[in-house]
Amino acid sequence: MWRDASLNQRLDVYGDVSLNSNLEVTGETTASSFIAKSDFNLKENIVNLTNPLERTCDLTGRNYNWRRDPSNNVTAGLIAQEVESIIPEVVDRNGEFLGINYNAIIPYLIESIKSQQEKINDLEERIKTLEDK
Repeated sequence: MWRDASLNQRLDVYGDVSLNSNLEVTGETTASSFIAKSDFNLKENIVNLTNPLERTCDLTGRNYNWRRDPSNNVTAGLIAQEVESIIPEVVDRNGEFLGINYNAIIPYLIESIKSQQEKINDLEERIKTLEDK
């Protein structure tokens, strides 16, 4: 196993790469596309989300700097320790530090938008009813 944090090299690969393990990247990762497997045939115990709007509203977006980033760039995100008490299934506890599976938050956002749209539609209907009186 190769572990030497003092090496600062670039690996260029042209073609497909397949890893049968975890990949940890310190720094920025750039891609033109990211595909997360989501096939029904890979899943079991499928249930609807519980209170997605309330849970989404309990999240707090933050601006911050990474302590080890010499550029001191401001970034936006969530704090894993705060998210853990709200949507624990999106927090990754493997490794030294907590992480967040941001892809797993997307279904909460989708269901929250749908819930809000339903409320908006109901309110618009109520307004129309009152205006028609």
